[in-house]
Amino acid sequence: MSGAVTAVASVAVGAYSAYSSKKQAEEQRDAQRRANELAQQRAKKQAKTAEEATNRRNQKSASSLTATSGSRQAGQSGTGSTMLTGPKGVEQDKLSLGKKSLLGG
Repeated sequence: MSGAVTAVASVAVGAYSAYSSKKQAEEQRDAQRRANELAQQRAKKQAKTAEEATNRRNQKSASSLTATSGSRQAGQSGTGSTMLTGPKGVEQDKLSLGKKSLLGG
C-alpha cells in the first residue's frame, strides 16, 4: 500500500507542478504583453514629440517685408490698382463735389 500512496503522491506533486508552471508561464506572457504595450505607447509618444519639434523648427511665417515690397514695386511700375479703380486710378473730375471749396476740390 505504501507504493500506491507514493504513486498517488507523486502524481499529485507532478500535477501541481504542471499547474504551477502553466500559471507562471501565463503570468510571464501577461507581463511581457503589458511591457510591449507600454513600449509601443512610449514609442508613439516620442514620435509625436519629435514630429512636433520638427514642425516648430520648420514652421513658416508671413513676411510683411516681402508683401510690402511687392506692392511698392507694382505701384512704381504703374500697375498698382484695386478692383474698384483700375490701373489708372480715379479721375480728378470725379473726385470733386461740384463746388470749388476746400472740401469739394
